[in-house]
Amino acid sequence: IFAARHIHMHPEDAARFGVKDKDRLSVKASGPRGVTFHHVLIRVHPEFRLEFHIDVDEANAVCLKNGDLVEVLL
Repeated sequence: IFAARHIHMHPEDAARFGVKDKDRLSVKASGPRGVTFHHVLIRVHPEFRLEFHIDVDEANAVCLKNGDLVEVLL
């Protein structure tokens, strides 16, 4: 199973970013090994809060950890 990179969004967040469920966008992670992730899937649901989910190996490769901030590129 290959889990897709995705962002959970509450409908209010989706409206603020101007996206809808199943849209895709890019996410920039800065830091010592900065990278831009492309084709990140948007998942919108009233019970979600704004969170970026990626594979643990990808996070480790670019030195991301829980709580780090990333930039949504529209």
